[in-house]
Amino acid sequence: MQLTTHEPYILNSNSRLFTSGDKQVVLSKKEFSLAAYFLRNKNVIVPRRKLLADVWGIAAKINTRTVDVHVSRLRTRLLLSASNWEITCIYKKGYCFHETRSNGKCEHQ
Repeated sequence: MQLTTHEPYILNSNSRLFTSGDKQVVLSKKEFSLAAYFLRNKNVIVPRRKLLADVWGIAAKINTRTVDVHVSRLRTRLLLSASNWEITCIYKKGYCFHETRSNGKCEHQ
């Protein structure tokens, strides 16, 4: 079984289940992939272009808001406002998944 844990989140890659505390969170396939990517890359600023390439398989430089829309949905579905985690947009750099207690310490990839 492949588990990734960052309290209160548990991601089970084999069963594609995501839990927040004692609640199972229903995610679309793409949302699950994006959540898994963020959990594997916590405290790292990930550019939109890299997210598009690694999560969506889009390598071309295109102008799309799909990353922003999915991140917004993920923030809501993961109940980030009620946890110690957040996904922060770093202006002109990308997104960072980090603990709020870390005072936003995100590193460049």
